[in-house]
Amino acid sequence: MARLSLLLALFVASVAVAAPLHSRASSSSSYKSNYSVQVSNNNNNGNSSSSNNNNGGNNNNSSSSSSSSSNSSSSNSIVNNNNNTSSSSSNDSNNSQSANGDQECNNNRLALIATLTTAGELINVIPTDDGSTKQGVLGAQAGVAIAGNGIEDILTGLITGQFPPPSGQTSVNLGLTFAKTQLSGINNSQVNDSVSAAQQAVDAAIGNANLVAKNCP
Repeated sequence: MARLSLLLALFVASVAVAAPLHSRASSSSSYKSNYSVQVSNNNNNGNSSSSNNNNGGNNNNSSSSSSSSSNSSSSNSIVNNNNNTSSSSSNDSNNSQSANGDQECNNNRLALIATLTTAGELINVIPTDDGSTKQGVLGAQAGVAIAGNGIEDILTGLITGQFPPPSGQTSVNLGLTFAKTQLSGINNSQVNDSVSAAQQAVDAAIGNANLVAKNCP
Protein backbone atom coordinates (compact mmCIF):
# COMPACT_ATOMS: atom_id res chain seq x y z
CA MET A 1 0.00 0.00 0.00
CA ALA A 2 2.95 2.34 0.50
CA ARG A 3 3.80 2.15 -3.22
CA LEU A 4 0.13 2.72 -4.05
CA SER A 5 0.10 5.88 -1.93
CA LEU A 6 3.22 7.15 -3.70
CA LEU A 7 1.73 6.53 -7.14
CA LEU A 8 -1.47 8.24 -6.04
CA ALA A 9 0.49 11.32 -5.02
CA LEU A 10 2.30 11.35 -8.37
CA PHE A 11 -0.98 10.95 -10.25
CA VAL A 12 -2.63 13.83 -8.38
CA ALA A 13 0.40 15.98 -9.16
CA SER A 14 0.31 14.99 -12.84
CA VAL A 15 -3.38 15.91 -13.11
CA ALA A 16 -2.72 19.26 -11.44
CA VAL A 17 0.07 19.99 -13.92
CA ALA A 18 -1.85 18.81 -17.00
CA ALA A 19 -4.49 21.58 -16.92
CA PRO A 20 -2.14 24.60 -16.97
CA LEU A 21 0.07 22.89 -19.56
CA HIS A 22 -2.96 22.39 -21.79
CA SER A 23 -3.87 26.07 -21.36
CA ARG A 24 -0.31 27.14 -22.20
CA ALA A 25 -0.24 24.89 -25.25
CA SER A 26 -3.48 26.48 -26.51
CA SER A 27 -2.12 29.99 -25.92
CA SER A 28 1.13 29.08 -27.67
CA SER A 29 -0.77 27.67 -30.64
CA SER A 30 -2.83 30.86 -30.90
CA TYR A 31 0.29 33.03 -30.74
CA LYS A 32 2.05 30.99 -33.43
CA SER A 33 -1.00 31.23 -35.68
CA ASN A 34 -1.23 35.01 -35.23
CA TYR A 35 2.50 35.39 -35.80
CA SER A 36 2.37 33.39 -39.01
CA VAL A 37 -0.47 35.57 -40.32
CA GLN A 38 1.53 38.68 -39.47
CA VAL A 39 4.60 37.33 -41.27
CA SER A 40 2.46 36.53 -44.29
CA ASN A 41 0.92 40.01 -44.35
CA ASN A 42 4.29 41.73 -43.98
CA ASN A 43 5.75 39.73 -46.87
CA ASN A 44 2.73 40.49 -49.05
CA ASN A 45 3.01 44.22 -48.26
CA GLY A 46 6.70 44.13 -49.15
CA ASN A 47 5.92 42.38 -52.42
CA SER A 48 3.26 44.97 -53.33
CA SER A 49 5.63 47.85 -52.60
CA SER A 50 8.40 46.28 -54.67
CA SER A 51 6.04 45.73 -57.58
CA ASN A 52 4.75 49.32 -57.51
CA ASN A 53 8.24 50.84 -57.34
CA ASN A 54 9.41 48.87 -60.37
CA ASN A 55 6.52 49.53 -62.76
CA GLY A 56 8.84 51.59 -65.02
CA GLY A 57 10.54 48.71 -66.82
CA ASN A 58 9.78 45.22 -68.06
CA ASN A 59 12.91 43.70 -66.55
CA ASN A 60 12.16 45.23 -63.16
CA ASN A 61 8.57 44.02 -63.30
CA SER A 62 9.76 40.52 -64.08
CA SER A 63 12.19 40.65 -61.14
CA SER A 64 9.46 41.94 -58.84
CA SER A 65 7.07 39.19 -59.95
CA SER A 66 9.70 36.53 -59.34
CA SER A 67 10.54 37.98 -55.92
CA SER A 68 6.85 38.21 -55.03
CA SER A 69 6.30 34.57 -56.00
CA SER A 70 9.31 33.46 -53.96
CA ASN A 71 8.28 35.49 -50.91
CA SER A 72 4.68 34.29 -51.19
CA SER A 73 5.86 30.68 -51.31
CA SER A 74 8.10 31.30 -48.30
CA SER A 75 5.30 32.89 -46.29
CA ASN A 76 2.92 30.05 -47.16
CA SER A 77 5.56 27.56 -46.00
CA ILE A 78 5.89 29.43 -42.69
CA VAL A 79 2.13 29.46 -42.20
CA ASN A 80 1.80 25.74 -42.99
CA ASN A 81 4.70 24.75 -40.75
CA ASN A 82 3.37 26.78 -37.84
CA ASN A 83 -0.14 25.39 -38.30
CA ASN A 84 1.24 21.84 -38.36
CA THR A 85 3.23 22.48 -35.18
CA SER A 86 0.19 23.98 -33.47
CA SER A 87 -2.01 21.06 -34.50
CA SER A 88 0.54 18.52 -33.23
CA SER A 89 0.90 20.33 -29.89
CA SER A 90 -2.86 20.54 -29.47
CA ASN A 91 -3.33 16.85 -30.28
CA ASP A 92 -0.66 15.77 -27.78
CA SER A 93 -2.26 17.86 -25.04
CA ASN A 94 -5.76 16.57 -25.82
CA ASN A 95 -4.55 12.95 -25.75
CA SER A 96 -2.98 13.49 -22.34
CA GLN A 97 -6.15 15.05 -20.93
CA SER A 98 -8.30 12.30 -22.44
CA ALA A 99 -6.16 9.61 -20.77
CA ASN A 100 -6.31 11.37 -17.41
CA GLY A 101 -10.10 11.63 -17.51
CA ASP A 102 -12.38 14.39 -16.26
CA GLN A 103 -12.98 15.55 -12.69
CA GLU A 104 -15.73 13.00 -12.02
CA CYS A 105 -13.53 10.17 -13.25
CA ASN A 106 -10.60 11.22 -11.07
CA ASN A 107 -12.85 11.62 -8.03
CA ASN A 108 -14.00 8.04 -8.59
CA ARG A 109 -10.39 6.88 -8.82
CA LEU A 110 -9.48 8.62 -5.59
CA ALA A 111 -12.53 7.15 -3.84
CA LEU A 112 -11.58 3.67 -5.07
CA ILE A 113 -8.07 3.98 -3.69
CA ALA A 114 -9.35 5.35 -0.37
CA THR A 115 -11.92 2.58 0.13
CA LEU A 116 -9.49 -0.13 -0.94
CA THR A 117 -6.94 1.17 1.56
CA THR A 118 -9.59 1.19 4.29
CA ALA A 119 -10.64 -2.35 3.39
CA GLY A 120 -7.05 -3.53 3.63
CA GLU A 121 -6.62 -1.93 7.05
CA LEU A 122 -9.84 -3.44 8.40
CA ILE A 123 -8.98 -6.89 7.08
CA ASN A 124 -5.57 -6.72 8.74
CA VAL A 125 -7.06 -6.21 12.22
CA ILE A 126 -9.47 -9.16 12.08
CA PRO A 127 -8.42 -11.55 14.88
CA THR A 128 -7.08 -14.83 13.51
CA ASP A 129 -7.19 -17.07 16.56
CA ASP A 130 -8.60 -20.06 14.70
CA GLY A 131 -7.38 -21.66 11.50
CA SER A 132 -10.55 -21.09 9.47
CA THR A 133 -10.63 -17.36 10.19
CA LYS A 134 -6.92 -17.04 9.46
CA GLN A 135 -7.35 -18.73 6.10
CA GLY A 136 -10.19 -16.36 5.19
CA VAL A 137 -8.21 -13.31 6.26
CA LEU A 138 -5.16 -14.38 4.29
CA GLY A 139 -7.34 -14.89 1.21
CA ALA A 140 -8.95 -11.47 1.64
CA GLN A 141 -5.53 -9.86 2.02
CA ALA A 142 -4.40 -11.54 -1.19
CA GLY A 143 -7.48 -10.19 -2.97
CA VAL A 144 -6.79 -6.65 -1.81
CA ALA A 145 -3.17 -7.00 -2.95
CA ILE A 146 -4.31 -8.12 -6.42
CA ALA A 147 -6.65 -5.13 -6.66
CA GLY A 148 -3.88 -2.83 -5.46
CA ASN A 149 -1.54 -4.13 -8.16
CA GLY A 150 -4.20 -3.40 -10.76
CA ILE A 151 -4.54 0.17 -9.52
CA GLU A 152 -0.76 0.56 -9.60
CA ASP A 153 -0.75 -0.49 -13.26
CA ILE A 154 -3.46 2.06 -14.04
CA LEU A 155 -1.72 4.90 -12.21
CA THR A 156 1.64 4.08 -13.76
CA GLY A 157 0.10 4.35 -17.22
CA LEU A 158 -1.64 7.62 -16.40
CA ILE A 159 1.50 9.21 -14.94
CA THR A 160 3.34 8.47 -18.18
CA GLY A 161 0.49 9.91 -20.25
CA GLN A 162 -0.82 6.56 -21.50
CA PHE A 163 -4.35 5.19 -21.45
CA PRO A 164 -4.95 2.77 -18.53
CA PRO A 165 -4.26 -0.86 -19.52
CA PRO A 166 -7.43 -3.03 -19.51
CA SER A 167 -5.57 -5.60 -17.43
CA GLY A 168 -5.44 -3.11 -14.57
CA GLN A 169 -9.23 -2.87 -14.30
CA THR A 170 -9.49 -6.65 -14.64
CA SER A 171 -7.10 -7.15 -11.70
CA VAL A 172 -9.07 -4.68 -9.58
CA ASN A 173 -12.35 -6.50 -10.23
CA LEU A 174 -10.91 -9.96 -9.67
CA GLY A 175 -9.08 -8.93 -6.51
CA LEU A 176 -12.08 -7.26 -4.90
CA THR A 177 -14.39 -10.14 -5.81
CA PHE A 178 -11.93 -12.63 -4.33
CA ALA A 179 -11.59 -10.58 -1.13
CA LYS A 180 -15.37 -10.43 -0.74
CA THR A 181 -15.69 -14.18 -1.25
CA GLN A 182 -13.00 -14.94 1.31
CA LEU A 183 -14.58 -12.69 3.93
CA SER A 184 -17.99 -14.25 3.33
CA GLY A 185 -16.48 -17.65 4.08
CA ILE A 186 -15.42 -16.67 7.60
CA ASN A 187 -17.83 -18.25 10.11
CA ASN A 188 -16.71 -17.16 13.54
CA SER A 189 -19.12 -15.31 15.82
CA GLN A 190 -16.26 -13.81 17.82
CA VAL A 191 -15.06 -11.78 14.82
CA ASN A 192 -18.42 -10.97 13.23
CA ASP A 193 -18.15 -7.24 13.83
CA SER A 194 -14.62 -7.01 12.41
CA VAL A 195 -15.54 -9.08 9.38
CA SER A 196 -18.71 -7.05 8.77
CA ALA A 197 -16.76 -3.78 8.83
CA ALA A 198 -14.21 -5.17 6.36
CA GLN A 199 -16.99 -6.45 4.10
CA GLN A 200 -18.63 -3.02 4.00
CA ALA A 201 -15.31 -1.45 2.99
CA VAL A 202 -14.80 -4.04 0.24
CA ASP A 203 -18.36 -3.43 -1.02
CA ALA A 204 -17.65 0.31 -1.10
CA ALA A 205 -14.47 -0.33 -3.08
CA ILE A 206 -16.41 -2.51 -5.54
CA GLY A 207 -18.96 0.28 -5.99
CA ASN A 208 -16.21 2.80 -6.71
CA ALA A 209 -14.49 0.38 -9.10
CA ASN A 210 -17.75 0.15 -11.05
CA LEU A 211 -17.93 3.95 -11.22
CA VAL A 212 -14.34 4.09 -12.51
CA ALA A 213 -15.20 1.55 -15.21
CA LYS A 214 -18.24 3.63 -16.15
CA ASN A 215 -16.79 7.16 -16.08
CA CYS A 216 -13.11 6.78 -16.94
CA PRO A 217 -11.31 6.13 -20.25
